[in-house]
Amino acid sequence: MYKSKEIILPLIVVLFLIITPLWIITTYYGQYFYHKELSENGILTGARLVGKHIRIDENKLLRLFIADNPENYRFAVGFKNNSGEYTRCEFGVSRDTYYSVGVRDELLVVYPPSNPSECTLTDGVEISRFLLLVTLIFALFIFILGLGFIYYVYKSYTKPPLDKLIKPTTDMGLDESVVTCPRCKNLMTEGYMPIVGGVAWRDKDEPIGIPTMFSGLPGTTFWIKRPLPHAFHCKRCEIITFKYGKNTGA
Repeated sequence: MYKSKEIILPLIVVLFLIITPLWIITTYYGQYFYHKELSENGILTGARLVGKHIRIDENKLLRLFIADNPENYRFAVGFKNNSGEYTRCEFGVSRDTYYSVGVRDELLVVYPPSNPSECTLTDGVEISRFLLLVTLIFALFIFILGLGFIYYVYKSYTKPPLDKLIKPTTDMGLDESVVTCPRCKNLMTEGYMPIVGGVAWRDKDEPIGIPTMFSGLPGTTFWIKRPLPHAFHCKRCEIITFKYGKNTGA
């Protein structure tokens, strides 16, 4: 028995592990191949800085927190491409570069043969390509992790066959036909308790202390394998009797 709200958190995790890497891949996929083309086939040429300006997009709140975003500081350069035609292009630079280079200064730029108007400074092409590749690989890893987590969630909520029932980590040594609820005296339902964290116990005259998921009764804490104490449940009275400890016998 489980409540439907239990699956809310796993679904949120699944959405995060799937949507986030897909967004990263779709956002930076084109930029990676752009820098890859610049690195392998780009044409180097001298260009003159013909203008520069600071562009602030007030509709994007991110601009309020990243004042040095390269997209804010824009250079416009002009040069003759490999066909001899005058070309003008615009690109983002760092804040330091923006204030250290003046209009009419000469710059070395690189552009793809297919579109000279998409040029950029030669500095940083290789490192940008490397960082974009690492970002895409990381996003792909997260995406694969998300697929694995989907399978884990699916298996976790799939009812096991009768010949492969979940085996509790403890055993009360009692049959379901003899265990009755201490309040209503009706028979209790046999099952197990998937422990999320340590189950703490205090005598009535003891202080609460600071219980954690790593402290509690023997057999209710874990690092790797989740404890599944054998238990009996009365749904009517909301009472559970379970066997803790590390032994598997009665």
